Amino acid sequence: MTAESSRPMAAPYVAARSVLLSALAAITVPPPGLAVLQARLADGQGLPPEGIPLADLGLDSLGRMEFCIQLELDHGVPLTPDRLAAMDDLGALLAFIASSGALPAAPPTP
Repeated sequence: MTAESSRPMAAPYVAARSVLLSALAAITVPPPGLAVLQARLADGQGLPPEGIPLADLGLDSLGRMEFCIQLELDHGVPLTPDRLAAMDDLGALLAFIASSGALPAAPPTP
């Protein structure tokens, strides 16, 4: 494990991770490896998101469409299946979610 992968995830990525996992859990047929993915992303431990290919989500084309719909309807993240298909890994997906402007603002630090 590198020093970078052992660091806690930054606040926007923690929120993005929660949005990602919530949308995956809400689709009609959640990915078979959702529990494993949750564990891999828990508190930024294990593989960094950049090391997890999007294929590991285990979604077929209908699942990807429903996932994109859930992201937009439930969380306000405007992701199309084409844009999702162009992403290489979960790091890119989390960065997109974090930069979408749909996440609540982090509370100010004292």
